[in-house]
Amino acid sequence: MTSHYIDNEKLTTELSEWKEKVIQAAKDKKCGISELDELPQVNNYIGKAILDIAKHYATKHNFSGYSYKDEMISDGVLQTLKMIKNFDGTKMMRNGQKASAFNYISLIIFQSFLRRIEKEKHQQHIKNKSLIEHSLEDLMDEVSNLSFDINGTDQPTEYLQTIYNDHLQRY
Repeated sequence: MTSHYIDNEKLTTELSEWKEKVIQAAKDKKCGISELDELPQVNNYIGKAILDIAKHYATKHNFSGYSYKDEMISDGVLQTLKMIKNFDGTKMMRNGQKASAFNYISLIIFQSFLRRIEKEKHQQHIKNKSLIEHSLEDLMDEVSNLSFDINGTDQPTEYLQTIYNDHLQRY
């Protein structure tokens, strides 16, 4: 038997026991789990397992080249702590085995990594677009004082405006 960095059976047991505390807290307050203001604190084993899974995922080849791995890990841990209350260790998976806490946590972390990558790509797109806009505006200001023939027009600003508009439409 190989040694894994997370003991799935122990994690599933610990998480199921924590979930029982959540259910009991909801019964004590006579409300649903989603209506609880504060959830019971997860124990150190669960917390360490969540962090270890997130760190391990960050080393996978499909996530290794990103400079914002710390943000990805933080997002993964935070999202897992938000969603962990929905884990149900009594459910059976499609293959007939009992629900796996490791799989549940891994999926949440994986999805949060993808969301972080999309956020970062969007931010990079905004930065690039802003840089292009400012660079072209500066160039247009400098060239507007020149008077020479570009592509048959004596208006360099019109020509640059056309380039500028074409560039903006691409981004």
